Amino acid sequence: MKFFMKFFICFLFLTSLNTFAIEQIVFVYFNDFPPYSFSSSPQQKDAKGIFPEYIKNIFSKINIKVLNESYPWETAQLMVKKGEADGYITSPIDDRREYAYFTKNVSFIVKNFLVYTNKNLDLQIKKIKKIDDLKKYRICDYKGDSWSQKNLQDIYLVTVTRRMECIEKLKKNNIDFLIANIGFYNLIKRENKEAKIFDIPFINKSSTHFHIGIRKSYPQAESIIESLNHYISLESIE
Repeated sequence: MKFFMKFFICFLFLTSLNTFAIEQIVFVYFNDFPPYSFSSSPQQKDAKGIFPEYIKNIFSKINIKVLNESYPWETAQLMVKKGEADGYITSPIDDRREYAYFTKNVSFIVKNFLVYTNKNLDLQIKKIKKIDDLKKYRICDYKGDSWSQKNLQDIYLVTVTRRMECIEKLKKNNIDFLIANIGFYNLIKRENKEAKIFDIPFINKSSTHFHIGIRKSYPQAESIIESLNHYISLESIE
């Protein structure tokens, strides 16, 4: 009898996860973060890549349709904050927690590296053992990246709207390194065989943890987040 009661309660719980009276939710992404999220062109707001497909799939489990759009990352974050979009997948830093609820379970862990093409750096990087050793170098990253803002506060950081701008700066020797995950590095490597990757283990949190976030003003936001936690498993470690 106890077994059937537990089964019945479990059935009711799982059923309740799929009863949201919501037709569609709008998720926004960085439009220049391949292979995780990107658009067809800077002028388009379509969203392609690993993140949009993942979000669409996991929300289908709770019967909510997703409209995926992509923008410059600063714009996308501001849209969620202002209520012009409903959610995103990102790192749940304190500033974002003020206006959004986040899943407890992490969906993706993406490791960050430094990429360079200048052969003269081959010997110099062997001397880089701590954060302070990076101070004499110029490092490029995209605007709104909380990881570099937190971990590279005292470093000469060049920020751009699109990560492709970092590649152009690297070609012109206007920067020494750019920040990239392994997927982005592979894209760079296709065009520039001289590109090399440099691990940064001396930074305690050299990886970015991505969680699903929904703005607090969205109907049933907390309940949706709680339901998603039951379906999330770690998808990627790079």
